[in-house]
Amino acid sequence: MKVVLLFTILFCAITVSAQGELTSDDLKQIRSIIEEKVDLDKIRLIVNDEIKKEIANSEERMKEYIDIKIESIEKRLMTYNWVIYVLTPLIVAAIGIPTAIMAWRGIKESNQDKRIEELTREIETLKQQRIVNP
Repeated sequence: MKVVLLFTILFCAITVSAQGELTSDDLKQIRSIIEEKVDLDKIRLIVNDEIKKEIANSEERMKEYIDIKIESIEKRLMTYNWVIYVLTPLIVAAIGIPTAIMAWRGIKESNQDKRIEELTREIETLKQQRIVNP
């Protein structure tokens, strides 16, 4: 029982200071803490706005940089396409014309070979007729 009485007195002594009224100094301290908190919130908002602006500016600079790079790549591709468009007919002409000439000559030579064979046969027949009919 003594222990319970002792604990009760102890708890009452502890709670006596909690039941006291706030002094004006305490209220001023609370107000200053609240004002600091509000000021910190304002600063955070300002910093957040500045960060958002910086991010937007950074994104815009990145878009401009990417656009410039894309334009330079497009110019290169257009140049390469132009070179390909010019060189393709030249390569075709360089390969196709000699091939066509060789084919034409081949046909011409085969026609000449046929004509030579015909003339050779005709000469042979004439020789045989001459031998037979002197």
